[in-house]
Amino acid sequence: MKHSLATTSLLMLLLAGSAGAQEISHVRNLAPDATVSSVDFSKDILRSLSPGERTPLNLMKDDGSSSFIILSSANTPGMNGAFYKTEVSLVTHWTSSRIKVNMYGIPNDTSPLSNPSVIHGGSFTLNGLTNYHWDNILDMLGLKGAGYVLVAVDSSAYSNYTSYLMSATANTYTASPDGGFFRTPIPVFTDGSLLSSTASYRVPNMNQDSLNRHNMVVFNVNATKSLTVNLRFHTYSTTGWSPSIAITVPPIGATQVSYDSLFHSLTGEGELAFNPDSSSSSSGPWVGYAIRTDNTTNDGLLLLPYRADFANWPQ
Repeated sequence: MKHSLATTSLLMLLLAGSAGAQEISHVRNLAPDATVSSVDFSKDILRSLSPGERTPLNLMKDDGSSSFIILSSANTPGMNGAFYKTEVSLVTHWTSSRIKVNMYGIPNDTSPLSNPSVIHGGSFTLNGLTNYHWDNILDMLGLKGAGYVLVAVDSSAYSNYTSYLMSATANTYTASPDGGFFRTPIPVFTDGSLLSSTASYRVPNMNQDSLNRHNMVVFNVNATKSLTVNLRFHTYSTTGWSPSIAITVPPIGATQVSYDSLFHSLTGEGELAFNPDSSSSSSGPWVGYAIRTDNTTNDGLLLLPYRADFANWPQ
């Protein structure tokens, strides 16, 4: 969908409502003060995903968070002439303090805790009551490709780091063939337990044909165990499900796979199932969803799953 920066800025002002009548400053494409180490990443990611830190980040009405993760971030060429970038707008809720905030870019299909060389990161000093905007956050962090971004108040520098709150929005975007840009809002979250390791989740109304393409994203919150998720698909014109195809995600890792690479022979409208493998996967929470992209315009649409357990609705 096409979105303007004015819309993003308005949303940031709404998110910073706790600032009262004080004016919000604006800073664009701030460069990092210094690089950050894998030791910093280990501390920040584990504290960010610990149960005590899990509070849902509601973008339209929330009190902010001291850390969050942005999935489906990109700085990479795509199909049909696209080049995908991820923009991030962040509002600081503190007032007069200048606070050190670490940002990390982690490539898909890597295990940053066991292979710290994949971590790209920078340390930023952020003023209070300021809307910071980065046009291409992965490029600013020195990462080419696709992955996720961790943003966290430096948990080593401040014993009260959870007192410093931020709100954020993010879009992955590419140029439109007829001018302007198509932007796809992407998840910004602080709650690692979005999806249960014991339940199945479904993405309805996936329409795989010559006009559309789909990608599936899975993020593993567990810091010590790999996550295995079985994917299945059925078209609405049939009653049976396809055989399961397993994808395995390393600890604190993310992966993105194309529908066409897994279910090339299955076309038409249908439903995708995410089924965690309880016998071999981590017992912890995870995140999964799909993105549909128009093959003509490269316009993307985020497809969130529902829990296939009607007895426990709403979930």
